[in-house]
Amino acid sequence: ITAGETYMGLKAEQFTNNNDNFIVAFEVTDGHLEILPEDAWVTLNGVIQANNHPVESADVVLMKGNQKVDFVTTAADGAYRFIVPTGVYNVVVKYDNRTETTIVMLFKDEEKNIVLSDGKTESKLEVVTEEGEEIGIAVGGLDEEARAIREAEQIDDSKDVSVVMIVEPKEEEDAAKADEILEQAEDKSLKFFEIKVEKTVDQEKTTLDETSHVLEIVIPYAKTNKRGLIVYSYHGNAVRTFVESETKEDGTFRVDKENGLIYVYANKFSTYAIGYTPYYSVKTSLTLGSYQGTATVTLQNRSDEKIAFMKENVDTSAIEFEDVPKGQYTMTITWTDGKTNTITMPLTVGPKTVEKKAEPEEEGAEEAPEPSNAADVVVAEEEESVVVVTIEEEETVTITDSGFDVSVPVDVAFTNEEQETGEDVRSLPRKRDDDK
Repeated sequence: ITAGETYMGLKAEQFTNNNDNFIVAFEVTDGHLEILPEDAWVTLNGVIQANNHPVESADVVLMKGNQKVDFVTTAADGAYRFIVPTGVYNVVVKYDNRTETTIVMLFKDEEKNIVLSDGKTESKLEVVTEEGEEIGIAVGGLDEEARAIREAEQIDDSKDVSVVMIVEPKEEEDAAKADEILEQAEDKSLKFFEIKVEKTVDQEKTTLDETSHVLEIVIPYAKTNKRGLIVYSYHGNAVRTFVESETKEDGTFRVDKENGLIYVYANKFSTYAIGYTPYYSVKTSLTLGSYQGTATVTLQNRSDEKIAFMKENVDTSAIEFEDVPKGQYTMTITWTDGKTNTITMPLTVGPKTVEKKAEPEEEGAEEAPEPSNAADVVVAEEEESVVVVTIEEEETVTITDSGFDVSVPVDVAFTNEEQETGEDVRSLPRKRDDDK
């Protein structure tokens, strides 16, 4: 058996001590045994035909992007059969030095008969990734586009016609027109793709900016902590924001939340981006001098007043806000120790979220120097009492992003100690009810 994941459509009675509601898959590389409920597996079968006859010895490969899920070779009756987990796949048929690609939605048992095109008409999906990286993209409509080109251009069957879609994930700094898309997307996190379609007729290759058919591109996404999904592209000289719709028209998309899939419908190709708002668990601790009581803590989004969070009677040594969307916030801490005290500071919620520790100075403390980077703190006009801000690199905070705990160095902390080492020292006023 070839090393890798091999799906075995065996019945439960062929095993001992197995529940008959399960199908078993063996991981050959390490002997790992995975058991999945039967309803998570489906059967795909059909017949490969050409010129009204079944095709013998055709290689039929089930693909998810650049992942080869399974393959079979047809017998004399042209039949093929797969038993695989539910999902969206491409069925790739290789026969007589040509390749044809068809999309199939497998959320229940399906039968799909495939009729190969006349002449050497090819359709392919190529996913370009780093070595070992797997992306389960599927595309529909390439086979129809290739046939349409042959018919529209009246290309003789003796000449080759090929349509190839090339999808390549890109980092922000490498994606064309990324800055323009980022400006449109505002606080969204983005995953970039370069998508292009190439047409080859009798060995003459051209890049298509637009196809005659609307193609369906199915992109998997991690469901954890991602909301507000949206699709952008840059075409011509402008950013295009797709509309969520079930119409399957060019410029639309739909989200299958249950299965973690985004369906994108388009016939124009260049730079694409999937945008989403990530949500975080923000954990922080505050030290308020000798004060040991509770406080009221609020987070207010600076660009959307409707996004706000407040907790009362909070133990400031363990403050936590759940499900906070990415963005720029103002954090306000209010407590009473005879008089009402307020500290206000900016907070970036995202991959660089930091923990901040605050501690007010005693009355009559000497004024601290002016902040070296005023954008990092909020400084009010009153200068009667201050809180000194110092850098403490060793502190860390744990946040949750997309299901993973991330430890990020703290770059700002509050303390009431004077610094003698010449480190960056910043001031923040302490406001009281009786301040004028």
